[in-house]
Formats: sequence, C-alpha cells, structure tokens
Amino acid sequence: MRMRQIVVVATALILLILGFFVGLKFPRKLTGSSSNIRIESIKLDKDEYESGDLVNIKISIYSPTSLENTDITLIGLTSKYGRNYINLKKNIDLKSGYNSIEFSSKLPHCGTCVGVLPGSYEIKAEISHGGKLLSFASTTLELRR
Repeated sequence: MRMRQIVVVATALILLILGFFVGLKFPRKLTGSSSNIRIESIKLDKDEYESGDLVNIKISIYSPTSLENTDITLIGLTSKYGRNYINLKKNIDLKSGYNSIEFSSKLPHCGTCVGVLPGSYEIKAEISHGGKLLSFASTTLELRR
C-alpha cells in the first residue's frame, strides 16, 4: 500500500514538472514586428439588446507604427447550432497611434428557432496581418427578448 502512494505522488510530481517545462518552452506569445499592436477597447452602443436590434460596435486599437492591409475580425453571438450571428471583417490600413473602427450587425429576430436564447454572448475581436494573429480581445453582449 505504501509503495502505491509513493508511485502516485511521484507520478504527480513528474507531471507537474513536465507541465512547468512545457509552459516555459512553449509560451503563448504573439510574434512578429507588429506584436505591440493592441485592442484598447470594444464598446457596444447599448447595455442590452433585443432580437432584431442593430448592434453598433466600436473598436479602439493602438498601433506603434503604420501597418497596411490589416484585417479586423469580429465573431460572436454563437447559436446553440454553432452559427455566429456576428461575423464581420474589415481590411484597413492602421495608422501609427490610436485607431477607431466601427462595425454594425443586425441581430436575428427569432431567438428560439435560430438557437439564440436570452443571455450573455461573447464577441471576439482579432487583429491579423499576413495571416498572423497580432492581438485579440473580447466583450460580452447581453441579449434579452
């Protein structure tokens, strides 16, 4: 019985140590010369929405340098069937400093039939350039009837 406890503790320690080294070797870090680009905020025009409402979304981005052909993507309000009712993309030229990008999307009318029920939904914003993810952030949209 004592030997079994030693084996369990030793295995747990080995897994803990391996997890630590894997975390050091493969950190989640954005790479590239533009990795200092960041999403400062994602603002929705209202606190709560009803089905059929128009959602206006404003994203504030900081870029230390100018960067042409930058993709800004918004994805979210995912139904229980896996469909994203907010799925928007703009290709813009970021200027050095602060940038503001606006999006609009109409919410679906029938909540139950499309699988979007009242509740909180994540809206994700991503900035990418040349296929490389530079920054990401998210906010929450509150949907009521």
